[in-house]
Amino acid sequence: MFDYEPGNADALFDICDSEGNILKTGEVHGPVTRVKVTDLQGEEFYLMVLDGERSAVKPFQLRRVA
Repeated sequence: MFDYEPGNADALFDICDSEGNILKTGEVHGPVTRVKVTDLQGEEFYLMVLDGERSAVKPFQLRRVA
């Protein structure tokens, strides 16, 4: 899940891998948006939010428990 309060009702998010491939996309349901990430392969990703004229990019990592 991620915290983001959208300023636009049509705000969208993308989760991309380190090569820029879009793996997941959806609507932002602020202030907290839940996204299933257990099916993502790899460790390093980017969360991109597109909110009208604004955009934000934040890297994140997934660590698997052995």
